[in-house]
Amino acid sequence: WWAHKEMHPWIIPCLIKSQSGLSAEIWDTTPSTTNNNEAQHAWTNRLTGTGLSLTEGLTSAYHVDLNVAAEIQLSLKTGILANSNNETSHRVARSSARQSATAQKLRESRQKDDATKAIKDQLAQEAEKRRESNAFSKALKE
Repeated sequence: WWAHKEMHPWIIPCLIKSQSGLSAEIWDTTPSTTNNNEAQHAWTNRLTGTGLSLTEGLTSAYHVDLNVAAEIQLSLKTGILANSNNETSHRVARSSARQSATAQKLRESRQKDDATKAIKDQLAQEAEKRRESNAFSKALKE
């Protein structure tokens, strides 16, 4: 493992802070994973599409960049950061999902209550039968 790292002089500075040429501040603020880049890649693919020709890809990426630049300018102008999760369609979808989940929980709760009531009724009937049977047995013995 170590021989492989020594063979490529750029690996050790990427792994060990003291061997890196970066300042401590930059090293500490640099993400340790590529998760953000992967998420950005998926976001770009969702907006631009995949399997496009070079011209189509560049054109769609250009339009995405224009939209992002417009959002940044608007945020700088108004002081309000854009949040794609606050669009009306997202709020309505979340509200609908909450209402659906609440209704489902209510249905499940009613089903459990009904099942519990049925069991209690059956137990009461069985207890009544037992009392009748005991009374009948007692009457036979007398």
